[in-house]
Amino acid sequence: EEDMYRAADEIEKEKELLIHERGLSEPKLSVAPEMDIMDYCKKEWRGNTQKATCMKKGYEEVSQKFTSIRRVRGDNYCALRATLFQAMSQPAGLPSWLQDPELTLLPEKLISKYSWIKQWKLGLKFEGKSEDLVDKIKESLTLLRKKWAGLAELRTAEARQRACDELFTNEEEEYSLYEAVKFLMLHRAIELWDTSSDPGQLLRNHLNQVGHTGGLEQVSYTL
Repeated sequence: EEDMYRAADEIEKEKELLIHERGLSEPKLSVAPEMDIMDYCKKEWRGNTQKATCMKKGYEEVSQKFTSIRRVRGDNYCALRATLFQAMSQPAGLPSWLQDPELTLLPEKLISKYSWIKQWKLGLKFEGKSEDLVDKIKESLTLLRKKWAGLAELRTAEARQRACDELFTNEEEEYSLYEAVKFLMLHRAIELWDTSSDPGQLLRNHLNQVGHTGGLEQVSYTL
């Protein structure tokens, strides 16, 4: 099937790069370092197809307000990864909702009230581990609070960036954070009763897909 975005030689080079990367044992950043947005455009859209020309014009417009860009690992967590990295890497204090002393009580509280939460599927990274759901979510929420608090205490942007880079190369911790974010999204959905007919539908149709067969649509992760 013809690729309308890239030439054949570009596709082959990308395949070779992927094979090379899979053979490396060093930890990979889930979120790549910043690079100039127009340099990124030139690298990604080197062809002369109609689509490539259109994308180049788009990047030129965007570069008037945003000078840099980061590449996010494209798996079923990419939407959560981009959002969480952006939030945690910014120089701000610990959010009030993370300071709530009852934060880690939420899993037990909600599961006792809504039995359908027991349908929760932990990401593939946790498959095969016999962990109690309540304990795992509590652990994830505690980790999110701890890591965010640690980042908030750092005084320089450079130190914060180094700490974020380290966090987003530790897969076990990183994916645990996503379970915490998914649960907080569910909690907010229960509070809002907004766009879903019921929170159970959000869990079955959206949150359970993250880390398994799909990511999140923009309308979902803005919750």
